[in-house]
Amino acid sequence: MGYAQLELCTWQTVEQVTVTLLLAIIVGVLLGLISYKVKPLEKPILILTNIIQTTPAFAVLVLSVPFLGVGFKPAILAMLIVCIMPIFRNTFVGLKNIKTGIIETSVGMGMTGWQCIYKVEFPLAIPVIMAGIKTSAVICVGISVLASYIGAGGLGYFIRYGLSLNDVKVLLMGAVPSSLLAIMLDVLLGRAERALRVRFFGT
Repeated sequence: MGYAQLELCTWQTVEQVTVTLLLAIIVGVLLGLISYKVKPLEKPILILTNIIQTTPAFAVLVLSVPFLGVGFKPAILAMLIVCIMPIFRNTFVGLKNIKTGIIETSVGMGMTGWQCIYKVEFPLAIPVIMAGIKTSAVICVGISVLASYIGAGGLGYFIRYGLSLNDVKVLLMGAVPSSLLAIMLDVLLGRAERALRVRFFGT
């Protein structure tokens, strides 16, 4: 197990996390928005997400194998299912907790429903939504490690073999880059949040 293998596994993990997180942000925010605006769908979506959230991440990985086989696709599907939850919940809660008076004022100023969401409600919910995205990012890195058990490669390869061989060096070759990736994602998402604040509020 050399550094070429480490580089390959690192890029595999980066690819898995990037694809999953982008899809999770899109789907999670849309689900939160739909649950917030379409009242008849609020309860069914919340019930479904509660059921999914109680399912262990590794179980989701294993259950995806009979349908998609092993490798990249089942790993992305399983990671996506788990990582959507924090983003969806935080989007829904962030929008739901905006004071009614603020929304009524925006409507009174002549804004349409979607203008109110884009210019008022969504910007006010950004801190809560970004907290959910940061949580999902950490979860995503953690699940990508488990994804090696279904043939998806990544840094979990080193962790798995390090544990089986009782080799601390090999174990750290997987654990350290995974931890650094999670930290880097948190920093990047923090910068993205500040950029959004400047975009909407100028501060």
